[in-house]
Amino acid sequence: MTGPPDGRAKRRVLRWAVLLFVVGAVVAVTFWPAPKRPSYEGKTVEQWLLQLDPNFARSAEHDRAWTALARMGTNALPDLERILGQRLNERREWWKGWMIHLHLTKPDPLPPHERISRATRAAYMLAERAKVDIRPLLPQLTFHFTNANFAEFPRALANCGDEGISVLTNFLFTGHDALRNHAAYGLHFDFVKKKPQAISALLRAATTETNRILRANALNSLRGTGAPAEEVVPLALELLRSEDAYSRWQAAGLLVDYRSIDEVDKALGAAANDSDERVRKAAARPVRR
Repeated sequence: MTGPPDGRAKRRVLRWAVLLFVVGAVVAVTFWPAPKRPSYEGKTVEQWLLQLDPNFARSAEHDRAWTALARMGTNALPDLERILGQRLNERREWWKGWMIHLHLTKPDPLPPHERISRATRAAYMLAERAKVDIRPLLPQLTFHFTNANFAEFPRALANCGDEGISVLTNFLFTGHDALRNHAAYGLHFDFVKKKPQAISALLRAATTETNRILRANALNSLRGTGAPAEEVVPLALELLRSEDAYSRWQAAGLLVDYRSIDEVDKALGAAANDSDERVRKAAARPVRR
């Protein structure tokens, strides 16, 4: 009669079981079909981004890519979220660079920064032209806004509704210089600039900002907002008397919206003789209708 297996037999059986499990896992990972990506005319979102090139010489390809992404609509969001969710790893990029140098792998069609930039451009184009709700991308857009210096990110955030506007208004006061400047830029677009929270934040920035360039930019972002004259005009007239030509230029550009006020009209008349050509041209600009 055979007795129970000894310890060595048990260990041998366990090793075989672990080995079979590992082999099965490797086979599954290798041959398991990748999830099918949404596509249009046989191309995925990532493939269309290759054609979303802002270069004027490739405008026809850019427009075709935009049409394809618009047709995909909300179906494009998961892939855009996946692309925006990618994070750069210096060691991995270093290793990949050597693999490319040794001809062991091919370079990516787009550098990581450019791929993320184009995904962001696609996001705000979907929002503005196809009326797609891009708020699911808000966490990724916020991350990149704080870690990269591209104009696409504040524009995309501005298209994320009140939540995106809150991100911009928060960084308008808490971010470093570049972030504060980009936040003001994000609040100047026509589809967001007349919102009360945007006007209030820009007025506060134009009052409290200590960086003269950023203060002038925040004030200029109020152009066309219809902000109350009693709050805007004193700030702009103060900057129009500044020794800094850049501040005078931005102030004159804003004050044209309030030319119907006698004090403003006189100030702009005097600015028409300013020593800086930009100020003279801004003061002579007709009121926008």
